[in-house]
Amino acid sequence: MKVLSIPTTLFGLYFGLSPVFWLPFLDHTLFLVFKTTLVFAAVITFIITSKYQSFPAGLHGYTGLLFIFFAYTVSVLVSINTSNFNGLVDMLYPIVMLYAGYNFAKYEDHLKKIFKIALMVIGAISIIYLYYVSFHGNILSPYDVSIKDAGFGGLRTGWSNGLALLIFLPFLLLRKSENGFNNIRLIVTVVFIVTIYTSMFLTGGRTGLLASLFTMLFFLVIYYRRNYLKLLLSLMILIVPIYYFANVYQDHLRIDRVTGNITEIENVDEITAGRVSLNKTAINHIIIKPFFGWGNSDGGFRDNARTSGHNLWLRLGGEYGMIFSLLLFVFVLRMVFKSVRNVFYLCDDINQSDMLSEIKKLKLLMSLIIITGFIITFSEPGMLIGSFQLSSVWWFIFGNLMSIDNDEH
Repeated sequence: MKVLSIPTTLFGLYFGLSPVFWLPFLDHTLFLVFKTTLVFAAVITFIITSKYQSFPAGLHGYTGLLFIFFAYTVSVLVSINTSNFNGLVDMLYPIVMLYAGYNFAKYEDHLKKIFKIALMVIGAISIIYLYYVSFHGNILSPYDVSIKDAGFGGLRTGWSNGLALLIFLPFLLLRKSENGFNNIRLIVTVVFIVTIYTSMFLTGGRTGLLASLFTMLFFLVIYYRRNYLKLLLSLMILIVPIYYFANVYQDHLRIDRVTGNITEIENVDEITAGRVSLNKTAINHIIIKPFFGWGNSDGGFRDNARTSGHNLWLRLGGEYGMIFSLLLFVFVLRMVFKSVRNVFYLCDDINQSDMLSEIKKLKLLMSLIIITGFIITFSEPGMLIGSFQLSSVWWFIFGNLMSIDNDEH
């Protein structure tokens, strides 16, 4: 359908730019307005042009979302003196992307184009970043942080987390026939991945870097688990450079913060930038008000705990109570389990087949992105809920997989 070319292009551009909060050659305010316009225009034009407008029922559909939304509303009303409905926007954005992703999955060709556009955009952005770091490394971002430390994000963490959700898009370039994978496409895929990883590494943002590396290791282990020689070779190719760079760039990655036994809590807290202490404080405050939380505004959880905790689920539990946090956690965890299962099934299927279909590539990279984003939630309080620009592609893919799973059953 040619009419879908407009929302396809808009979604692709937006997802490719999702980790980008500024560019040195564009006005910062105009760029953010452009991104906001992109996503609104993408959703509106898709609703207008798509013949599919549906959403699944059941606990993993709108029934489950209604339970989650009800728990959120009750929590806000119970803590009304220290709460506001600003978090409502944070809740509605993911639902909109879930809806769009669920219905866009009906158009496989257009879905593939979205992610290919996103890949080209983030690949170009990564190359531009490497250029500026190499020749204009002293440029300050609009957030008064060096381009070396923040990338094109607000801070290094946001840049790293955003890129981590796009690192598997190069899998779309792979082609397989009865003679094996196309070597040229395989090389181009590796070059794309290395370029994006390098952009993450140079800022020193560890959360996204480690989460995506863990997922990549998980994928390699599952894919080559029946061929020990290839598995060993693949792990060496991945782990040896990691070990080298971790030693050479200890200061850059803040590994040198560890001055003692890594098993001691104090040293773990030091290397994680105080996350252990912050999460401990958050847990202590959640125990006091476990059901409906402290609220999300002045006098609420952030003021009392002095932090929201460096963990999405602790932040939500502290602000809105553990009922809301656990309902959302279960809703998300079900898709994570399905994604892990997808990786096992698809790796076996790809190994045994002479051809690699487009839907299998899409489903594999989507599953890896879901897993990566979930891992990041345990270290970043705004991941998935509260940082829409970084999480938009994750919720869109969540909707894609819901749709594909429903069609298969």
